[in-house]
Amino acid sequence: MANDGRILTIRHSLATVAASFLVCVSLACGLSALAREYAPKLPMLDPKKKQKLIEKYRTHESDTGSPQVQIALLTEEIKLLTSHLREHKKDFSSRRGLIKKVNERRRLLRYLEREDAKEAEKIKKDLDLK
Repeated sequence: MANDGRILTIRHSLATVAASFLVCVSLACGLSALAREYAPKLPMLDPKKKQKLIEKYRTHESDTGSPQVQIALLTEEIKLLTSHLREHKKDFSSRRGLIKKVNERRRLLRYLEREDAKEAEKIKKDLDLK
């Protein structure tokens, strides 16, 4: 009968630990849900604005992927990300995305300069690029 006291104490301790664990897990889940809810929303290009840019810079009626259109869309996305990063200075994953977009735009501009220098100058002037 002396062992019954120890067994009850062990069961009580295990129950306390399990309950504490469940509370910690639920708090952690709750905090992560709050973090997701209040996390900064990444800026995205509005579909209407995207369509306007495509219509402005397209080279023919069904054009959606010419270098001119891609450069214009990338420029707008770069502006959005830049304003986002001014507010959220430690958002390094968005910063990485910004760098990728800038490099992609630079490559497209170089390609356009090789293929059609006049068009490259025109789009640089329209978008206020160097």
